[in-house]
Amino acid sequence: MTESGHPAPPVPPQAPGYPRAERLGLTEDLQGYQVADPYRWLEDPASQDTKDWLAAQDELWLSHAADLPARAPLASRIEQLMAAGFVGTPVWRGERQFFMRRLAGEEHGVLLTAAPGEPERALIDPMAIDPTGLTTLDSWHPDKEGRLLAY
Repeated sequence: MTESGHPAPPVPPQAPGYPRAERLGLTEDLQGYQVADPYRWLEDPASQDTKDWLAAQDELWLSHAADLPARAPLASRIEQLMAAGFVGTPVWRGERQFFMRRLAGEEHGVLLTAAPGEPERALIDPMAIDPTGLTTLDSWHPDKEGRLLAY
């Protein structure tokens, strides 16, 4: 109880040990608007400060993830489902179709195209571009005639 006789407000739980993220007093004038960017220092992946902060975040997550009882069975089930591969819905432009396909065991899908009387051919294979698997194809759009592709 407080001195006024009212119940004391609940004490919020203590925040886990989140790594400290320094807030800079950085602001920029963007077309007449002052925009704060206190965490810009985190945008430099080569910075030791950024690497240290990310390592501390990873450590925090791993300590939390270790206590999740269904994590291993869920990961196993996702792995089983992903092993099946997929074929995306085709997009038709002119006489040509464009679609994504990932075969079982492949890391990333491949963008393919085909037209009547032609065999399928790969347009963009992220693993051929970058065998490390760090390059993905997030978006692609053929023009209306099916001759050009933005990705």
